[in-house]
Amino acid sequence: MGHTLEKMTAYCPISGCTPDIPHGLASYLRKEFEGSAGPLVTQALEELILEDKGMNDVTIVGDLETFSHRMTDPTTSHQVTRNEVLHTPESNIRVVRHCKAGERWSLGIVDDPVDSGDDTGFIAVFGVLIMVQTFSLPILHLATNGRVTPQRLWRLAMHQGWSEVNLSESDRGVYGLVGVDYGALEHERKQYPSPLPWMIPAEAAALEELGDCEAIKEVMMHRGGLWMWMSPDRFPLEAAPEEMAPSHVSSVLSPPNANPATIEKLPFELLCAIVLEGPLSSLLSLASASRSLYALILGSESDKNAIASAWIIKNAPWYVPVDCSDEENTQSDLKRTSDTWTYLRRCQASASMRNRERIWRIAEQIEALAERCEV
Repeated sequence: MGHTLEKMTAYCPISGCTPDIPHGLASYLRKEFEGSAGPLVTQALEELILEDKGMNDVTIVGDLETFSHRMTDPTTSHQVTRNEVLHTPESNIRVVRHCKAGERWSLGIVDDPVDSGDDTGFIAVFGVLIMVQTFSLPILHLATNGRVTPQRLWRLAMHQGWSEVNLSESDRGVYGLVGVDYGALEHERKQYPSPLPWMIPAEAAALEELGDCEAIKEVMMHRGGLWMWMSPDRFPLEAAPEEMAPSHVSSVLSPPNANPATIEKLPFELLCAIVLEGPLSSLLSLASASRSLYALILGSESDKNAIASAWIIKNAPWYVPVDCSDEENTQSDLKRTSDTWTYLRRCQASASMRNRERIWRIAEQIEALAERCEV
């Protein structure tokens, strides 16, 4: 394509993740354990690799015409000045979804979604194109109410000088947007990221003693840190009972109070408004304070589901399941959950939903950054 590239690791400016992680897990299995992993740990890693194949589904955003010209004409530089690129007409900024970070991804090359049989592709680690993981775009749309489009995100990246990056300065514009806190991943975005950043190989191999593949996967995801690399759209709509978070409501409740406290006399609607102001743990603690409060707050399935729905909408909109059939106008719909209280408890225990919250908060930061930069 006119340029020789060395190994590069590019990160999505929305999720802060990289398509390298599934490959990293495979490498982790081959190299780090050196045959020391037992059959259950090996099975757990293999299943985790298969479950996150969608990580290499990426979207290319940018001026494809300028990209094509710069990469095929040996007399031009791959760099485009910030001033020049910011004058790109809106009509020239293309969004190409469902590209693939495949065999050439280690060189920063993304395969075209249409397999033409030739050597075509997009270089997404410098110049006038950016790479985002496709799963992150619906989150960006929902978290900003559509105010940050892929095109606006591209302009923000160009505003930060991504088109002027030199190949020798691969950390600029590759590891994320300046001014955005990527949460737990903030210090894990490097050229060779670890898929289990919070767990050394010996600790992972020792998980064999758990004797259960699903339990090993859960520990790798939560305690090992794999959750922050995971696909954030595994909504636990049909989770098995053993996957649900344990209840925090005590089975030993105080007897009914002949002289109820003032809070127990409040109407249900006002009580709901109060409990929605705090975390779920506070709601559960309040409900367990007395039988009367438990009956008021969680006494019936309809009450529990009503509170769960209101709590999600107010405090955790990232839990609302989405319909991505219209990729440019993603819709969320809590009605897809038949038992919202149980669904909420599953979300609280889900590694995927934990990562979804992190990315949602990043999307909110991106909008604030775009406003500050007047992009």
